[in-house]
Amino acid sequence: MIVGFPIAILHQVSCPTDYECRACDTRFGIRSLMAKICLGIIFLLVLWIIAAIVTAFIPTTA
Repeated sequence: MIVGFPIAILHQVSCPTDYECRACDTRFGIRSLMAKICLGIIFLLVLWIIAAIVTAFIPTTA
């Protein structure tokens, strides 16, 4: 519960801002620098969790 709230905030901040072109009615999204940084933090967090799971299941030699 403690970790879920910051991850939800990071996910919301990392979403691109949606725009619509008035001339051609095309929708597109642009990520700000802060959104790119938060997306990078989420990516690193996922890699860290995967590394922790892998190291938990590697047997240690005595």
